[in-house]
Amino acid sequence: MKLKHSQALRLTGIIWFFIGLFLVVSGVVFFFKAYEMQDTTLWILPLFPAKEMGFFVLFLVAMILGFLKARFLLMRMVKKMTSKLLKMENPVVLKKLYPVTFYLLVFCMLSLGLILRLLHIPQDVKAFVMLTVGIGLLNGSALYFQFSKAVKTYSESGGKS
Repeated sequence: MKLKHSQALRLTGIIWFFIGLFLVVSGVVFFFKAYEMQDTTLWILPLFPAKEMGFFVLFLVAMILGFLKARFLLMRMVKKMTSKLLKMENPVVLKKLYPVTFYLLVFCMLSLGLILRLLHIPQDVKAFVMLTVGIGLLNGSALYFQFSKAVKTYSESGGKS
């Protein structure tokens, strides 16, 4: 199967989006479980008079860290993979689309989610990690969608990609 460069970038964005969405939903579920079960170990929660406020701040910090992860770490990876893709023949063969490191990253992210579910780690820690990673991946997927749109616009205007 062959994909145009813009389609390959969109496919990658879709993959990151659904993995990120899965992790965010799982993280939110674990936040609610931690709240209901009082299964908290993070030092930040006792600093607040109301546990609701502590959970809200924890949720907010996880989202901010996920956003920063996407902007400062994942953005470099997205740019690097996009650059490599644009150097490939257009359309690109699906087998050649992703390097081993991409599969390794996806595997690690999914494994992290599975390991966090299976280990007896407090619910708030699971929630925090899953939400942070998930938000990062969702933001990273948005970058892929932006690059896909830019590549498609460029190719429609007479460019070669």
